[in-house]
Amino acid sequence: MIQSFADVTTADLWAERNSKAARRIPRAGPPSVPVCPPDALSVHPSSNRESELALVAERRGVSIEMLVREASERMADHAEWFILDAEVGF
Repeated sequence: MIQSFADVTTADLWAERNSKAARRIPRAGPPSVPVCPPDALSVHPSSNRESELALVAERRGVSIEMLVREASERMADHAEWFILDAEVGF
């Protein structure tokens, strides 16, 4: 539990006081989301690959779009994990 702060500015920031000292510290806003054109995230599989995706999607009871979205999210999560571990060292 925090009992005290090193300076008044930190205490003001913690208590969300609008003091002069606290206003000098830039506040981080929400992260910006890059805007991509709608077709930039489109997937255009070959007809052979699309039929394979259709079979897997049918077995799982989801649409091809949902299947591709889930796969891309897993791939992005794995890539993020790999980069973080590589920075730290395995």
